Amino acid sequence: MRAPLLALLSDFGHVDPYVGVMKAVVLARCPDLPIVDLTHEVPPQDLRWGAFLLRGALPYLPTGSVVLAIVDPGVGGARRLLCAEAEGRLLLGPDNGLLPAALAGCAARWTALDPARGFGLGRPSATFHGRDLFAPAAARLAAGVSVRELGDEIADPVRVEAPSDGGPGTKNAGRIAVVDRYGNLISDLAPGDDGWEARDAVLELAGRWTLRPVRTYSDVASGELLAYVGSYGTYEIAVRDGSAAERLQLGAGASLVLRRGES
Repeated sequence: MRAPLLALLSDFGHVDPYVGVMKAVVLARCPDLPIVDLTHEVPPQDLRWGAFLLRGALPYLPTGSVVLAIVDPGVGGARRLLCAEAEGRLLLGPDNGLLPAALAGCAARWTALDPARGFGLGRPSATFHGRDLFAPAAARLAAGVSVRELGDEIADPVRVEAPSDGGPGTKNAGRIAVVDRYGNLISDLAPGDDGWEARDAVLELAGRWTLRPVRTYSDVASGELLAYVGSYGTYEIAVRDGSAAERLQLGAGASLVLRRGES
């Protein structure tokens, strides 16, 4: 069955023609396929951020979608080309931990794609598998070709540390996972079953700042620090009309602890 759309995520940026060329390869094979750009601004080689952003986007993609995610510092090496069947969608990407981290907690079936099956461009570049291998494979899968025609099932995809699954009550300690372009500190720590509004909830950031969660930015004055549950379903730290990363001089890895019953 034909896919309703192809979603793309990468660390390619928009200065170079990499994204456009990849889309052209897909559209040459599936001219009417809708293509959605999730983001191409993943920091270069940052697998954790890529997985975090991909994980947050997946629930909003239609069932049957094909997703091509490329953050691939090992391109051209021995790493495999991976396809995951999960949550009613097909995800393609390098076998470097990106996809398993994005799908942590989800049942997935894994396939190592084999270019010998004839899906790639002739004489693929050693440094641009997105164009020469992944894009043609994504186009074939989007057109309804079975993943079994492109490779063999495996049980051992490479795994790296996964972001939080964002579910309620998962833990009471986490860390800042990413910093967005606004300077918001986005954590992998989710609220408990009673949500952000628990009256006794207190967040301790980096062992130095203590914050009570609020609902949104307008709950504090301009320039004030705030904590809230963001669109990823996890706690975020921000400065209204400013940058928390600059104000606090913090980034990915800073600790965040949820405490209860403290004044």
